[in-house]
Amino acid sequence: MTNSRRMPELFGIQLGAILVTGFILTTMFWHLDNSPKGVQEQNGFFAFAMSTTFYTCFDAIPVFLQERYIFMRETAYNAYCRSSYVLTHSIISIPSLIVLSISFVAIPFWTVGLTGDLHGFLFFFFTILASFWAGRSFVTFISGVVSHIMLGFTVVVAVLAYFLLFSGFFISRNQIRLYWIWFHYISLVRYPYEAVLQNEFDNPTKCFVKGVQMFDNMPFGTAPLAVKLKLLQI
Repeated sequence: MTNSRRMPELFGIQLGAILVTGFILTTMFWHLDNSPKGVQEQNGFFAFAMSTTFYTCFDAIPVFLQERYIFMRETAYNAYCRSSYVLTHSIISIPSLIVLSISFVAIPFWTVGLTGDLHGFLFFFFTILASFWAGRSFVTFISGVVSHIMLGFTVVVAVLAYFLLFSGFFISRNQIRLYWIWFHYISLVRYPYEAVLQNEFDNPTKCFVKGVQMFDNMPFGTAPLAVKLKLLQI
């Protein structure tokens, strides 16, 4: 079976994985609030969502490895230039990435309770789309460096794990050692993660710190809101 005949099946599996992931995220992060716990859960949602977009781009690993001989032969005889090959692959991947992005964004955006109406939805959509594109470009680059598919999978998994580690979710930028800070700036996960965080929390109309939150870890944590407000007035 040729690579072209496998592509529809591969895209179907990838789309199914995106839909299942979006459904799971919806059920786990249902209507988050602006409490400290809700903010922490939103950070977890964004970190997992951004990393998912990169880890679902593994299908691009065998593409260049299977076409390497044809690419070297055709470019050696000046049948087409290298830039044409790269540009063509970039363009033909856009429609599938748009479908994956809209499918991934449409499911959890309103059910999780993210900020913004149409503007926020479009911002989140283009961020996910850029993440898919960057992830596929990175994976394609790795496939051009390595010579075996399994080696490519190993390298991609390891590097993406490092990208997630230094993205700023597990440890803030100020706490990263000076000799590792360069990995923070080259992390592909860092930029979309910070973008969605800024879009979500840079809202002057939202209040994330309230006086009643001091009772969250106390025996009065389950008391009605009116009781908490009355205690604050004493």
